[in-house]
Amino acid sequence: MEKEHLNHIFGLFVGTNDLSSDLNCEIESEIVNKIKLDLALYAKYLNINFIDAPEFDINNQQKVFTIK
Repeated sequence: MEKEHLNHIFGLFVGTNDLSSDLNCEIESEIVNKIKLDLALYAKYLNINFIDAPEFDINNQQKVFTIK
């Protein structure tokens, strides 16, 4: 039986500003780096390519995606 190849793309956006306002505390960059490391290790375990996106700031006037 042939091995089935599935092409899935997963995206994760860690909104530190949203988290900090929800939790009423500052989110340290070490926490975000730990999340990225855990995801990279899990992706390696599952044999999935992990691509780390660059960090960027976003405010209320900017949008990440526009869905039509």
